[in-house]
Amino acid sequence: MSPIESRLLPWVILTVLLTMTVFATLYVRQTSQLAERAAFDNAVQATHDSIQYRLDSYTDILTAASGLFVAHDSVERHEFRAFVQHVNLQQRYPGIQGVGLSLRIPADLLQPTLTRIRADGGQDFRVWPGGARPEYHPIVMLEPMDRRNRAAIGYDMFTDPVRRAAMERARDSGSAVASGRVTLVQEIEPDKQHGFLIYAPVYVTRSVPPSVRDRRTALYGFVYAPFRAQDLFGGIFGKQRREIGFEIYDDKVLPDTLLYRTDVLPAGTRPRFEDNVTVNVTGRSWPIRVFSLGRGFGAVLFPVMTFCGGIAVSVLLFALMRVEWRARSDAEKTAEKLRISESELQQASRAKDDFLAMLSHELRTPMTAIMGWSQLLFAPDLDEATHASAIDAIQKSSRAQAQLIDDLLDVSRITAGKLRIEPRAIDIGPVVRAAVETVVPAANAKGVRLDVQTPSGPVLVSGDGQRLQQVCWNLLTNSVKFTPRGGTVTVALRTSNHDAAIEVRDTGLGIDADFLPHVFERFRQADSSTSRAHSGLGLGLAIVRHLVELHGGEVFAESGGLGKGSTFRVVLPLLSIRTVTDEGGDAAPAVGDELRNTRILVVDDEEEARTYLSAVLRLNGADIRCAASAADALDLLQAWKPDLIVTDIGMPEVDGYRFLERVRASTDERLRTMPVIALTAYARLEDRQRALKAGFQAFVSKPVEPATLRAAIVDALAVSSE
Repeated sequence: MSPIESRLLPWVILTVLLTMTVFATLYVRQTSQLAERAAFDNAVQATHDSIQYRLDSYTDILTAASGLFVAHDSVERHEFRAFVQHVNLQQRYPGIQGVGLSLRIPADLLQPTLTRIRADGGQDFRVWPGGARPEYHPIVMLEPMDRRNRAAIGYDMFTDPVRRAAMERARDSGSAVASGRVTLVQEIEPDKQHGFLIYAPVYVTRSVPPSVRDRRTALYGFVYAPFRAQDLFGGIFGKQRREIGFEIYDDKVLPDTLLYRTDVLPAGTRPRFEDNVTVNVTGRSWPIRVFSLGRGFGAVLFPVMTFCGGIAVSVLLFALMRVEWRARSDAEKTAEKLRISESELQQASRAKDDFLAMLSHELRTPMTAIMGWSQLLFAPDLDEATHASAIDAIQKSSRAQAQLIDDLLDVSRITAGKLRIEPRAIDIGPVVRAAVETVVPAANAKGVRLDVQTPSGPVLVSGDGQRLQQVCWNLLTNSVKFTPRGGTVTVALRTSNHDAAIEVRDTGLGIDADFLPHVFERFRQADSSTSRAHSGLGLGLAIVRHLVELHGGEVFAESGGLGKGSTFRVVLPLLSIRTVTDEGGDAAPAVGDELRNTRILVVDDEEEARTYLSAVLRLNGADIRCAASAADALDLLQAWKPDLIVTDIGMPEVDGYRFLERVRASTDERLRTMPVIALTAYARLEDRQRALKAGFQAFVSKPVEPATLRAAIVDALAVSSE
């Protein structure tokens, strides 16, 4: 190196370092600005999330409170107070003024309702403001009952347009709804705050009625919560020092819709950053204007420090390179996730295309035979044998296409929730045998042996005979299709204590263990390739599962693996009926004399049901007494002792389960051991299991046929006499 080069080298290095320092300073300045913006964005998101989470929590509390009135026929003041105290609102959820109940009172029931409320402890209760209205919505409960909340008792919130609009939306939608900005009636002190309310509707039907008209008719009232904005948002954010300020508006950013404001900037000062977000409060929008309060010293200090620390530029660049590498790594991971998502979307698209192609193939195959043979039928030189073959092929293809369309329609009804059954007491044995007869030609043509095992006596279940035959037919055709020539398909009908089981077992191809959990899913086939050996859309087993579940039963699939055959088992609730006719017959006739002089108490809150049941039982010679409620029945049992009780489960105030508990708790030994039959429209498998576990001797679902009811009573009396 020459002296000149040695002399110039420090300057070159200095020039390089200064150049690097300048570029590094510019980079840090830009990065600082971005970091401050990111911190501001994070603070905005955190503010949004804190408000949203807290309001969602309050909505959950209201939903839980409304559950009290859904789960219980009557909620007393002390029970409601205990619930609110257990939630510990003021400590755990500061800002909520309380939780209350607004009762819907039609004008013609106002005075009786006021009398009842006053008799229950509200001696000074009154509805205000006064005036005649079609219906009233006074506040009847509000906890905690402090000085502010006491001032709101009796206030008819329906008289205020803002509150009324929110209550009507909640009533018609069936979900919680927030009101616009209001001044709470609890604001009895000079420092009044803006506020709002959230309403959750409660219906007498316990669940949300299906239509708006039904919701308006069945409205019981509202569980609601009033909020003071200053207390609410002060409780959410506390008094910690914040780097941002915000303003919360109701619905629109207007001076008269401002709910809450934090710190404000000095006059003439513009914030470094601003943003606008929206919080969804149970269907109502709150625009939030967020602005930064800091002066952004970092954007100036860090570049100066970087410039002054020129000697450390190399280290700084190394650190920045690591940051850049990490950012690139994160970007690559994100890109990989996007590629995976794209792959999944492509797979879903391919699955859709495969199904459409399969559907097109399955529809075109029989249509090809129909169209081809139809044209050949017009040939003048067609002999009789070919003519008969053409007719037979057209009929078979038409049936295949009709079955395919029926399966598609059934799946459509299942998806829309419109598939219905018409249950009645039937002997499942003939249903199974009829299904077997329909598949015998296909089994014979393929060389598959059918082995049918059914009991000699009747096996009674409550079901739709046509749909149950469809279940058996689908299972049988599936087994025949996948069983090779020379194989065997066994159909067995067995009974246990409370269930009837239909088992279809074959020696066919079997089911792979990986596919077995998906065997009842729609459009799923173990082999969906174009080279598959068996046709079909994969709908039959999905339809089987849905139909069995509609009957309150269960269906199971088992297989030892490929080449080891498969077993499908359908389990249905068995009717406990002893009086039946011979094999292949129906249940006993609707009228007989087995119940002559039998004293029976019928308990049902529906007058039409009581009239029907009493008429059916009197035709069979029984001595009938009816009660419209559990309380009436208990009073009647004091003076008249029946031989058996038939009671509805879903009744107001005291349901069938609580009525049974009171009967079993009686001091009268005869009442404690008296047979009781549950009669209900709740016909699911779990409903039946719950009723039998609770102590009912039998479970009969509505609508009930006379023969089914009579046989259940005879059976219960016979068991009781043993």
